[in-house]
Amino acid sequence: MERDRLREALVNWMADVPLLIAPVGAVPAYKHGTLKVNVAGVTMGAFRAFSYCQAFNVFDLPAAVVRAGTTAAGLPVGVQIIGRPFAEETVLAAAKIVEAAMGSWPLPPMFDKL
Repeated sequence: MERDRLREALVNWMADVPLLIAPVGAVPAYKHGTLKVNVAGVTMGAFRAFSYCQAFNVFDLPAAVVRAGTTAAGLPVGVQIIGRPFAEETVLAAAKIVEAAMGSWPLPPMFDKL
């Protein structure tokens, strides 16, 4: 019931705000299989570090993740675009705009060796 109450409040607020842009996680991309990450000096599980995207999944809102930048190491940093219920087309249209503005994602240098 608490989830439903919070979702309703968020959806009502989104009547005036059709899209949200939020981080995907608290850190940039990391190697597959990583279990712990450091966020501002605090070590936490990778699952917890990416709780930003979990919240919108729990609220059952459409979302897309796109690259919004690159770290100094060449790894992607993404943002998620979240929409109102059943607004998948709006979310995907916004994702297309962000992708067009950021350009294609270059492969990180580590892939040069493969």
